[in-house]
Amino acid sequence: MNLTVEKVILRTMEKEDRDMFSDLIKDPDTGKITGGYGCPLSYDRQMDWVGPLADSAGGLRRVIADRECPQKALGVIALSDIG
Repeated sequence: MNLTVEKVILRTMEKEDRDMFSDLIKDPDTGKITGGYGCPLSYDRQMDWVGPLADSAGGLRRVIADRECPQKALGVIALSDIG
């Protein structure tokens, strides 16, 4: 399921997002905000993080993409049920 608003679309992660996702994980500023990993991760390990929770009852993880150009990934969002 994709969610669309005026300027962005929240879509499922695709293999083409590999480089963007890898760059986010390796970025030290991202790590500071998210409590991220301090070491390089393989693509398979990255997908281990995304896959099981992509559409679970407790959370939703999506790629933030440009609505006019949905294949252009801008970032990642994780929505979780904390209730």
